[in-house]
Amino acid sequence: MVAAGSDKAIAAAKSKAAEANVGAAFLTLDILKDSIPGGPFGFAFDRGCFHSFDGPADRSRFAEIVAGGLAANGIWLSEIGSTDGPPREIGPPRRSARDVMTAVEPHFEVLRFESSAFDNDQDDAPRMWLCLMRKRQG
Repeated sequence: MVAAGSDKAIAAAKSKAAEANVGAAFLTLDILKDSIPGGPFGFAFDRGCFHSFDGPADRSRFAEIVAGGLAANGIWLSEIGSTDGPPREIGPPRRSARDVMTAVEPHFEVLRFESSAFDNDQDDAPRMWLCLMRKRQG
């Protein structure tokens, strides 16, 4: 699933990396179907992909794919739409802590899991889970 805003997000990320003088590769692909070139990686960052999968099997498959792309002891930082906060009509899909743990725990050791808010320009930013994980060995 390649999100509609991917090209815009990639352009913004490239610009920020260039401003910070950081070398990074940015790719647009369907993570459930396409292979990820260049790995294994030491770090993966996800802002909004995990929570886009409605089914538990797809979320588990996504976590397995991220783990497969990481080097030994690789780190994954994920920002996931959470069930915290008041009901809302718009914003990221809402996933429970159980939804997250069920998908990631077989592949990752959860180092930090906390409630936070997406950084955006809204007065009442949607709540999220901030999940920092290390790839399990074995």
